[in-house]
Amino acid sequence: MNPVAERLIVLVLESDKRTLTQAELVELNESKQYFNNFFWEYEKLNVMSYVASETDDYKWQHDILERVEQLKGGRA
Repeated sequence: MNPVAERLIVLVLESDKRTLTQAELVELNESKQYFNNFFWEYEKLNVMSYVASETDDYKWQHDILERVEQLKGGRA
C-alpha cells in the first residue's frame, strides 16, 4: 500500500479517538492534497487515453498508459 495512503488512514482513524496535533493536521491536509493531485492526474490521463483511442493514435495511447503505470507506482 502507498505510504501516504497508510498515513492518511491512520490519521483519520486517530481523529475519531482524539484531537490531532497541529503537526498531524498538517500531515492530514498534505495527504489529502497528494490524493487530490493524484486523482486529478489519473483522470486526466484516462481522458487523454480515450482521445488517443478514438483517434487511433496508438503510440500516444501507449505513452499515456506508461504514464498511468508510473503514476500508480509501476515500472518506470
